[in-house]
Amino acid sequence: QPGKIGKDVKTKEILLEVNSNINQGRYQWYKNDVAIPEATLPFIIASETGEYYCRIVAGDCDKKSEIKSVII
Repeated sequence: QPGKIGKDVKTKEILLEVNSNINQGRYQWYKNDVAIPEATLPFIIASETGEYYCRIVAGDCDKKSEIKSVII
């Protein structure tokens, strides 16, 4: 087809979320122990292989979710 560049790419993604009953908490997601910029909601859509977890801070409470291994 004229104007078409490259190949069609199929995207694989997975939804990761934390079920937290912490009100007014701050969320930060990490991939391979590195903070993911702007990943500050109780969920993230992972599109790369790695180990993911979420850190939740609310007042004096500081919790870390289970590590989820994602293979894409």
